[in-house]
Amino acid sequence: MYRLLHATAVAGALLTGACRAAEPYRPSPVDLRASLRAWTLRVPDAPGVREYAASLARIAPGERGPYDPTDGLTLEEAEAVALLFNPDVRIARLEARVPAMAAEQAGRPPDPRIQLDVLRIVESVASPWILASGLQLTVPVSGRLGAERATALAEAGVARREAYVAEVQTIAHLREAWNEWSAVGERAALVNAHLEGLDGVLGMARAQREGNQIGEPELRVLEIERVRSQGRLETLRREAARHELALKRWMGLAPEAEVTLVPSFTVDAEALDLATERERLCQVSPELALAQAQYVKSERALRLELLKRQQDATFGPLLEAEDDQARLGGTIDIPLIVGNGNRQAIAEAYARRDAARGTLEARQEDLMGELADRHAAWEAAEARDAWVREHVAPLADQQLAELKTLGELGDLDVLILKDALSSLLEAKEELLDARLERAQASTRIHTLVTPLRTPYLEGSSR
Repeated sequence: MYRLLHATAVAGALLTGACRAAEPYRPSPVDLRASLRAWTLRVPDAPGVREYAASLARIAPGERGPYDPTDGLTLEEAEAVALLFNPDVRIARLEARVPAMAAEQAGRPPDPRIQLDVLRIVESVASPWILASGLQLTVPVSGRLGAERATALAEAGVARREAYVAEVQTIAHLREAWNEWSAVGERAALVNAHLEGLDGVLGMARAQREGNQIGEPELRVLEIERVRSQGRLETLRREAARHELALKRWMGLAPEAEVTLVPSFTVDAEALDLATERERLCQVSPELALAQAQYVKSERALRLELLKRQQDATFGPLLEAEDDQARLGGTIDIPLIVGNGNRQAIAEAYARRDAARGTLEARQEDLMGELADRHAAWEAAEARDAWVREHVAPLADQQLAELKTLGELGDLDVLILKDALSSLLEAKEELLDARLERAQASTRIHTLVTPLRTPYLEGSSR
């Protein structure tokens, strides 16, 4: 009988090894050529993008309009493309799956172990073999398995928050880049209007030159100004093209993708209340939520290390055969904590928790300071806009109108008219700069205090 039991134990061990070998490694090579082809074929009007945009609208009803890129891609529509295709976002989501998959398997008890001892008596005896076999089972009395699972879930939560922060930061960068690109387009329009005004002045100057009312140097000054403005307009057009490439990169599209973009500024219409925004930041800031998740992880990791001082006991039946006699009993393995006690890991876990607490507190302070700074920038841009709009621009308009009146009377200094056109252009560009500063400050404030609702945050696998 005992020989049969020993054979069963050996068969069980072999069977265990066979089961583990039933899932062989399978290589998964990467075809970069195919990946590159897929990248170049991405378009905002693809069915997958429309489906993703629809999911965004479902989780945030009333916040997003219908997705229709056929008449040009707005910023809101571009956000859907970026959330789906942006490489940094996709990488963050894939990396977040690693601890998530690990958390699903964490906290499982150790597998039972089969122990088989074989000894042979070297002297000549009738039964020279001594056989012993046993089965070891772990009794999870320490609570460590539950703590391991809790720690793994906390790690998965941190990774998920990191992926969400990647989404939020990508959308913030896209909005800021969109503002800059829109400003370049408006600046080019201002310079183009300035050129049209210069052309009119040049026509009058050439007529005056033919009548010897002005000299060649005065005419040359106007021609130089026109050439410089034409060169600046060409530079702005190239800069706008470069900004479009940056926008495509944020959206995860290839540079050659044919996309028509619709310019816009993201600017809040009213002044913001700093005290209210501070409260909202504490409640919804994704970066602060990430720091909080990291602190929770450090807390659970410390608890796990403390529980590791209490090792789980193992027990199981034991069968021994000697001199054709079988003996049946059991084994119990109880570790004694009299030396190491996991002291090093516990000390490190305490230090990591203190560091996580300090990071959380410092991150809150930093975000509060940044929020105040962005409010100050918004208010400064608002004051700059108001001053130019109320004082500088009217004077420039008035001067240009007076000079045109003089021109109708035939008493016009073309150089003064050129300076008036330049002053008006400067005033309009200063207004544009103030709008851009307000837009960028508003964008950052919005990122800090307004949650971005995405399918990933709501629990989708995408």
